[in-house]
Amino acid sequence: MENKPILSITNLAETPEKYSLSSIKDIPVTERSKIRISKRSFYSDTSWDFNEELIEIPRSEAIINFNFLLPDGSRLDTPKNNIYLTMVKEYVYSLIFDPIPSNPKVTTIRHSMRRGIKSLVCFMWENAITYFSHLNEHDMARFHQYVLDRENSSSGAITNRTLSARVAGLTWLYQQSNKMLDGIRVWPLGDFNTESEWCKHHAQKVLPRHASTTVEMPDSVATQIFENALHDLTYSDSVLEVYSKHKGHDFKIKRTFLKNTVGPKKWKVEALNPFDWSEYGFRNSHDVKSLRARITAAGYIVIAFLTGMRMHEVLSIRSGVDKNWEEKEVRIGDLRKKLYFIKSKTRKLERNPTDYLWQTVPIAKRALESLDKIKTLNPPVSG
Repeated sequence: MENKPILSITNLAETPEKYSLSSIKDIPVTERSKIRISKRSFYSDTSWDFNEELIEIPRSEAIINFNFLLPDGSRLDTPKNNIYLTMVKEYVYSLIFDPIPSNPKVTTIRHSMRRGIKSLVCFMWENAITYFSHLNEHDMARFHQYVLDRENSSSGAITNRTLSARVAGLTWLYQQSNKMLDGIRVWPLGDFNTESEWCKHHAQKVLPRHASTTVEMPDSVATQIFENALHDLTYSDSVLEVYSKHKGHDFKIKRTFLKNTVGPKKWKVEALNPFDWSEYGFRNSHDVKSLRARITAAGYIVIAFLTGMRMHEVLSIRSGVDKNWEEKEVRIGDLRKKLYFIKSKTRKLERNPTDYLWQTVPIAKRALESLDKIKTLNPPVSG
């Protein structure tokens, strides 16, 4: 049989190295273990790692793990589930090396395997059905009911999107069946031509394509959160002051040896002149740490509100106005306008962080300055 490069991964197909056979249908299962899947993986591995080939996507997205849970709590890749693992591997292999016309990406295959294919394998496990080829139309009708009877994790209505996640990939399984040693022989969707049609027909609630299921925060609540966050930022000077005073406090320390202790010598350390937290409006050091945490949260809220930055992008902001803030003046005809930006890094659709500017308004600089004040402070100890 002629060796062929991977068809669904562009940068692999362009390399001269021959990676795998496009079809393994005629290769005995016992002889497949040494077939190379990628630079890092062989067929026998319980995960297929494409990180050497797909360098542009997050590392976790470039790994296909055959370890989803079955109804008894065991994982697909455990020895007792080898029959099901063999079928799922054969299906995934066919999608990668001899794909359907739409040529799905590895990331898409990875996610679909844990949806429709997982649902079907779990149904087969519960009903002692060993092979895809043993499924008949009656079994598929029971499988449909099995999918519909599962409760929604959010306790809401079963929508077409919920069902889509439960049956995704089943039509691919049927399309790939003639490329597999053991493929499904019956159309998995009954009288419906597409997964979308099946889902819309059986859903308790049909959501339009662009409908959002996220409950929007009322403007009044958002306004109150933002105003409270701005107020909390004003406490950064107080925290800075009490940290400074505590650091400069001339502690008189008394050390007392503890008798009758087992092991190394132990000492009791106490301050004869403890720091007076109440002078600054605090009960103890824990109050200061809590306020510092509040200021940090407030900074995140203000920055996120005013830029739309994701959490990882906010957390990547560096200390120092020269590293996190930029102002530019632009001219439009006779009009001059100053624009303000927060500097950070993003990993959206990128494996490695990329420098980026987020346009904002001047008040965002107050959040950066407040965070800079408290970021490098060492937490005060009790005393």
